[in-house]
Amino acid sequence: MLQSQRPSDLGVVLDRLADRCDAAVESLLLTVPVAGDRETQLALEGYLDQLMDTLRMLAATGRETRARLVATALDQSVWPAGPVRLNGRQGSPGRSR
Repeated sequence: MLQSQRPSDLGVVLDRLADRCDAAVESLLLTVPVAGDRETQLALEGYLDQLMDTLRMLAATGRETRARLVATALDQSVWPAGPVRLNGRQGSPGRSR
């Protein structure tokens, strides 16, 4: 990927990660290898199940992180950027002393 093609937004990267993990799971579901030997087939299917579960978890984590980024950005837009006075003392918003 060229430098100019890299996304600058972390949210875009997380969305692409989730989409590509979903696509990989779809591709694996469409591919049903047949090993011939029963034990080998069970081991292969177990491995593919673990791989798909890992990809699903990675996609879900990417989406959850993306949602947290949006929520954090919204929270920070509500609070003032600098220190505020709390009960006559200087402090940070959202933190108690």
